[in-house]
Order: sequence, then C-alpha cells, then structure tokens
Amino acid sequence: MENGGTALISFWSGIVDERDHVYLGPYGGPLRGLFGGDVLDVVPLQPGESAEVTWPDGRVSEGTCWLDVIEATGGEVIARYSSTPWAGHPAILSSRVGGGRAVYLGTRLADDAMAGLYRQLLGTAVAAAPPRGVERVVRRSAEADYEFLINHTGAPVRAGLASAGHDLLSGSDVAGTLDLPPQGVAVVRRPVRE
Repeated sequence: MENGGTALISFWSGIVDERDHVYLGPYGGPLRGLFGGDVLDVVPLQPGESAEVTWPDGRVSEGTCWLDVIEATGGEVIARYSSTPWAGHPAILSSRVGGGRAVYLGTRLADDAMAGLYRQLLGTAVAAAPPRGVERVVRRSAEADYEFLINHTGAPVRAGLASAGHDLLSGSDVAGTLDLPPQGVAVVRRPVRE
C-alpha cells in the first residue's frame, strides 16, 4: 500500500493475534490504524436478515451475513448503514496509507454493489461479478494488468471481462466475455493506460 496499492479489508478481520487471542478494546487490532476507524461491535445477521447500505449518490445496496458497527476515527466514509439500529454508522471506510489506501468493508455486499465498489476504488473498468465458482484476480505491473480467471466448476462457464486484452494461455485476443471450459484457466493481459 505504501507504494500505491489498495487493500480491501473485510469484516471480522484483525480480531485475533497469531495465537488466536482476541484483541481487546475496539476490534480490528493492528488493522485499526490502517483504515481509520474502530469496530465497536459485531452483529452476525441471520439468514434472510439484511442491512441497507446507502452511498453518497443515493444508491441503496443490501448488506447480508454480517454487520460491523464502525466509528470513523479519521477514515473517509464511503457508505453508511441506513437501516437497523446502527443507521448512520459507516459501512465502508477508506484511509490513505502512503501512496495507496486501505478500505474496510463492514458487511457482505451483493455482487453488483461489490463490482461498483471495485470500479470506484480502482478507477478502471471492472467486469460484472464472475459467475459462481469462477475466481477472478487482477494484478498490475508497471506495464500491464493481468486478469486471472479460474473456473473451479465441472461445467463450462461464460465470464465477463473488465476490458479487451490478450489471453496468454490460448494466444488469442479476447473482448467482452470469455468462455472457460470445466476447470479452465485464462490469463488476460492488457497494457496499462496512461
């Protein structure tokens, strides 16, 4: 992060040390200083239970599974809870760390909301969330982005791409979507745009 990376830290992170001892005080342990907030309490959400998350532009998303009650201590609030007894508390915080930033996500967002958050954080085109069972990881060097797609399922799938590029494994140029065979892998390279 110090050199310009972005770390996305999810709920229930920094809770215990390497010996599995819980950090006392506000939760988050050694991560608290990174994301600019304190996790005051944790609220596991029951199946079917959700919390509304409101963005500065008025969009409302749904948070499920978990809700961290967060108090900003210097971090920029990206979105807030707008329902539950914790309405008004930050749901997502961001803080500058050197040339990069750390972002803390206090709930599980739906796939479309996560894709929107990725677009906001990365400032680049981001494909829609991959199909269930497909892992997507993007790495960047000084010259290129590398989008890794791994189909962990036993069936063929079609995955959307962030943008056009060259699949290093098949040797073909790809754009829009990419068909992955069962257990298939693709590595799409695209030059970094200045």
